[in-house]
Amino acid sequence: MKTRRATISISGYHKEILRDIRYNVKRVVLHCNVEDIHRLRLDIKRIKAIYELLHSISPSKFNARTKAAYLKNIFSNTGAIRDMQVNKQRVRALKLPINIYKPYIRYMNNEISSKRGLLKIDFDSFDWHCFTYNELSINALSKSLTKKELQKAGLHFIGKRFKKIKKLNRKNAGNSDLHKIRKHIKEISAIAALLHKITPTGISKEFRQEIKVIGETMGVWHDNCLLILSMESFSKDYVKGNNKESAPMENSIGKMRKENKKLAAEFRHGIRQALKVKFIDK
Repeated sequence: MKTRRATISISGYHKEILRDIRYNVKRVVLHCNVEDIHRLRLDIKRIKAIYELLHSISPSKFNARTKAAYLKNIFSNTGAIRDMQVNKQRVRALKLPINIYKPYIRYMNNEISSKRGLLKIDFDSFDWHCFTYNELSINALSKSLTKKELQKAGLHFIGKRFKKIKKLNRKNAGNSDLHKIRKHIKEISAIAALLHKITPTGISKEFRQEIKVIGETMGVWHDNCLLILSMESFSKDYVKGNNKESAPMENSIGKMRKENKKLAAEFRHGIRQALKVKFIDK
């Protein structure tokens, strides 16, 4: 007989994430590097997964959008900074001519500086009591729920997201559809991680691995999309129709678009595979 896994209550998990958020906010304020921002954004996604799960059970008692509203600006601005930091890292590998590379890095640094100013305002005005109010609501609702009920709601949530993905996962799916699929995959990943933490049977290792691989592939695809947009925006402002200077950027953009076609095919296949995998450990 399989040993039951040790678990944590959903309110206990909320407190655990809150401790991590407080720590990572301090790190972001001090350093604002890619790793610290990534960890903070993961914490926010974990918090939002709790809110989404409880909302799916009782939307009248726990509205996820309202409960997470106070995190919206921080999540948005840290996302923008993270994207630009990753652009800076990835553009180095393109080996652009120095007369294009250096101005592009300055362009990114100016954008990052602007977003850091907005993020400082977000942190300075942040009301930490919102977490306390939400914790009271979580405690009140979770007391009436068994872990089996939480698991059932979570699996239903995952199933609904997969139905949406199946509709979007067409051969002629455009970038807009693929971005929506990526958002749903991230929601599924967050709920799966939550269920694995709070329910004794847990989410199967095979399913978690499939979702992880899809997420990583879609992450590279998404980073390519962002770098393409950034380079095109920079080219309009800086290169301004100079064919000699724009050629290296256009070549790099063309290679990324070609890579993205392959990546899209890979994660679309991965989604079909994930649908065949059992969700939970028996």
